[in-house]
Amino acid sequence: FNIKTMTNFKELIQAADEIAEIAHHGQFRKDGRTPYIVHPRQAAALGEAIGLDGLAIAVLKVHDVVEDTNLSLDNVIDELDKRGFNSSNYPVDTFREYLDALTKRKAQGERHLAYLLRLRCEGKTVSLMKLVDIVVNYFDTDDSMPKIRDKMELSYEIINLLIGVDFSFMEAKYDHCIRGKSFI
Repeated sequence: FNIKTMTNFKELIQAADEIAEIAHHGQFRKDGRTPYIVHPRQAAALGEAIGLDGLAIAVLKVHDVVEDTNLSLDNVIDELDKRGFNSSNYPVDTFREYLDALTKRKAQGERHLAYLLRLRCEGKTVSLMKLVDIVVNYFDTDDSMPKIRDKMELSYEIINLLIGVDFSFMEAKYDHCIRGKSFI
């Protein structure tokens, strides 16, 4: 598989988007107005803008499904299989590994700092995917949500120390591919 080629993953990315849209149906962002699906779509757009591969983009589409909906990791993989995506034609095992790595272990009481440090051990692609998530969350909050914004700033700083991606680079990519555009 050439996971660097986005065109090889268009169908997988679309299937992941459909799974996320169904799973997040009726959910809204913290502002109470924005449909939740906007967040993973923005994360995928930013991931593409910084050069993540097609598999990572597909995972970004569903990155919050296991944490924030009633679907398990196995459910997501089963949904992909029903749509014709399995290990015989796509690197579904790597997809599973990425998604599992990005999923915070809430049931096991995983603390936020431990989660961020675990992500670094999962490799640079997973760390970059989380960084994308943090940046999108950061710009999705405003001054009326200071605790959330502070948490995102701290999370960004920790990931930045671990993998060394400059915030101004991420902000410029965000401005270019997300700010002012609709993802509904």
